[in-house]
Order: sequence, then structure tokens, then C-alpha cells
Amino acid sequence: MQEKNGLHTEKNDFEPSPIYEEYSRDREKSKEEDLIREFVGPNYDFYLRKFKVQDVSESNLTWNWPAFWVTPLWLAYRKLYVHAAVILVISTLLRFMGGFGTLIGLGISIFVGLNGNAFYRNYVENHIENIKGLLYEERQLYNKENGGTNSGAVWLLIAASIIVTALINTLN
Repeated sequence: MQEKNGLHTEKNDFEPSPIYEEYSRDREKSKEEDLIREFVGPNYDFYLRKFKVQDVSESNLTWNWPAFWVTPLWLAYRKLYVHAAVILVISTLLRFMGGFGTLIGLGISIFVGLNGNAFYRNYVENHIENIKGLLYEERQLYNKENGGTNSGAVWLLIAASIIVTALINTLN
């Protein structure tokens, strides 16, 4: 290696400083947080705090009151449709079990209250991987379809629950 005016002349001897590496990591993290903000939409700050708690505590268990109180509605609102459908079917079947079914239903609500943020984080992270290479306009279309919330799904689920309840009551 030669020096000319105090500078190294070989091109392959550059090692980034730890400060630069930390800056690069922070910048990448900031870009990812921007993508998450765009994707999540309403209550982004709430979910970012929950995701950070999960990272720091190394546990996916964080409490979510709406996920506990209105489990299938919260799941549908956050576009976790498969989860919502499974819970709705289980809830419907539990109606035939009487008090024991109510106890199981409470257990399911507690489980989703504790794990709902982890379910949602997994959903968000899977979609963030899909949008990383998209242009802004493409990302906006993708996010409108897959991200944010869906209040229409909540109303549809409420209507379906009313119909199912009416059908069950006519059978009894």
C-alpha cells in the first residue's frame, strides 16, 4: 500500500467506520418504519410501540384490548381475514356448548388479546417484504388493497353474525 499526500492509493483498503455502519443501519430501519407507517395507516404509533416492546422483551405477548373485547371484529378490521373467519366459526360452534363453550370463548379472547399484535406484526412484515421494491404509486395501490383497515369488513361480519344468530335461534 502506498501513500500519496497522506492518502491510501489502493481502492480495496476501505473499511467503513462503526459510526457509518450504525448510521446505515439507522437509515435502513427508518426506511422500513416509513414503509410500515404507510402500510398500517391508522394507529401506526400504537403498533410501532407494541412492535418495539416485542423486540425489547423478546416476547410476542403484548396486550391489545380491542383484540380481546371484539376479537373477530378487530381481526377483520385489521384485514386478518383468515384469523377472523376461524374465530367466527369457532365462536359459532361454541354457542352449542353452553357454559363450557363460554369459558372456551373467554380463553380464545384472552389468547388473541395477548397474541393479536404478534399476528398483526407477522401480517405487516410479510407485506412489507412484498412492497420494498415497488415505486411509490405501486406501493400506494398495494397498501390500499392489503394495508390499513377495513371498516366494511367489520359491518359485513356484524351482519353475518346477526344472520347466523337468527338461524341458530330458529333451529332451537
